[in-house]
This record gives sequence, structure tokens and C-alpha cells, in this order.
Amino acid sequence: MPPVWSKGLKAKDDPRIARFAEASHNANRGKPTWNKGKKGLQPWHNTKGLKKTERGKANINWKGGITPINQQIRQSFEYEEWRKKCLERDLYTCQNCEQIGGKLHVDHIKPFALFPELRFEVSNGRTLCEECHWTIGAKVKHFSTRADFEEEADIIGMLVGE
Repeated sequence: MPPVWSKGLKAKDDPRIARFAEASHNANRGKPTWNKGKKGLQPWHNTKGLKKTERGKANINWKGGITPINQQIRQSFEYEEWRKKCLERDLYTCQNCEQIGGKLHVDHIKPFALFPELRFEVSNGRTLCEECHWTIGAKVKHFSTRADFEEEADIIGMLVGE
């Protein structure tokens, strides 16, 4: 009885294995590799590799070069500095449950959208763990005007230091 297909056999031992090995070895012989002459990352990884006709306004996904103002602010250096200062002031501790470390968020006491002048005030920030942030955020209404917020905050005593 012949041995089970290629079980322990080498190409020199069995002509069937030799034929298969030769065919797979020669399959790409003489053909350049897919990345020959290409340096670094491929075009789908970054914009440097894209043609000028595929970048910016020429790209089919161009939407006018408008980044929302909230996104610009939250990605700014000033916002990161504000966040770090709040975390350091609170000693990286949740101000609600007193958890030290973990996934911490820095929350605006007065809403980011309604009080643009207080966006980078350290006194308007508080450190919360992720769970407390979601819990508190679920209880807080989303106000459309400052007057609505201040009226509601006065009723429930939400504003600290006023």
C-alpha cells in the first residue's frame, strides 16, 4: 500500500510531490513582486502616495474643506492643555465616585456649546470616570439656550461656586 499523500515524503522521494513542488516554485518565477519599486506605505495608507488629482478638492469625497468648529476646538492644543490641567488638579481621580485612574473623562460643568468663553477655564472642568460621566450625562438635559440651563441649574443647585 502506498503511503498517505505526502506524509513524510520529500520531492526527491515521490514524483507527484516533485511535480507539485516544481510547479509552485516556478509559478511566479520571472515576475516582479507586487511592491517592486514602491517605497514606504502604499497609496491607500496615506495621502502622500495619492496623485494630485486625488487629493483635496479633486477627491471625489471632498465636502468643501469644512471641519466642524467643535472638532477643531477639541483637537486643538489649548483643549489638550485644559484637559491635562483639570486631570492634574483633580489628581487623576473621579470627582463623583473617587476612583483613581482608569478611563477618565474631563467634563465641562457648564455646557461646552452654551458657554464658549468657559471652554478652556480649568474651573469649568471636572474629572469623571467613564461610568460616572455616562451616568451624569444621561441625567443632564441638553439645553438649547443659556437661560434654560441657568434656570434649571438654579432649581437643582447644579452650579458649583455660584
